Amino acid sequence: EAYAAGQRSFGENYVKELVGKAPDLPSDIEWHFIGMLQSNKAKSLVAGVPNLAVVESVHSTKTATALQKACEAAGRSDPLRVMIQVLTSGEDSKSGCDPSECVGMAQHIVEQCPALQLTGLMTIGKFGDPNPEPYFALLQQCRGRVAQALGV
Repeated sequence: EAYAAGQRSFGENYVKELVGKAPDLPSDIEWHFIGMLQSNKAKSLVAGVPNLAVVESVHSTKTATALQKACEAAGRSDPLRVMIQVLTSGEDSKSGCDPSECVGMAQHIVEQCPALQLTGLMTIGKFGDPNPEPYFALLQQCRGRVAQALGV
């Protein structure tokens, strides 16, 4: 229904599900991978989904490097857009880089991963917290530090 109505951006948070369904769906879909990506699954994700547009949850330089190698191996012509996931809630149940590591992560992606394009930062606030403002304020501070370090 969504596709028939003109929607072209879709998300999936399981590698196996996305790799399984993407080849059977129209090639003009822009896929967003939105879950935590383990570095050992980067190759199958990139190779199995040629119209993968964005990975929204890069949480380590290891994952970024794995995506870089996978893009090179797949011969992607367009950079794969990525977002750095920052752990702003401090919860053990969530993934993401520590806020103190976001500048180093951004520099790694920009300087060492030419097949990737850093498009921003993302976070997931603590579920059920009636005051999510601190999580997003911390993300905004991280964004400021990254922008200053990268000169953007």
